Amino acid sequence: MKKKLIPIITISFLIALLIFITSWFIDYNPLIKTTIYKVLFSLLGALYIINSFSSEKKEHKIILSLCGLCIIIMGFVGRTLYSNILSLIAIIIPIVIHRFTTKTAAK
Repeated sequence: MKKKLIPIITISFLIALLIFITSWFIDYNPLIKTTIYKVLFSLLGALYIINSFSSEKKEHKIILSLCGLCIIIMGFVGRTLYSNILSLIAIIIPIVIHRFTTKTAAK
């Protein structure tokens, strides 16, 4: 199931990202912009949560799941400075963890 779910969510995420980028050039309705924003962050959070199940370490599973949940919640919370910083941290932490775990596994 996971093998089928990840490509579907990834393709959906890339389509939402493309639409989000086009919103910089095309003036969409504000309701459409907020919907795109919510869908984009929900899909990204779902990808983090699904990928957390493939991690071997329990700590990494918990961190990835919490970051994914945080990203989903922040997609629906109003955009403030603190929510933007928290969302950015939640996006970057799993990337940094993946970078360091692959380097230590290679050694």
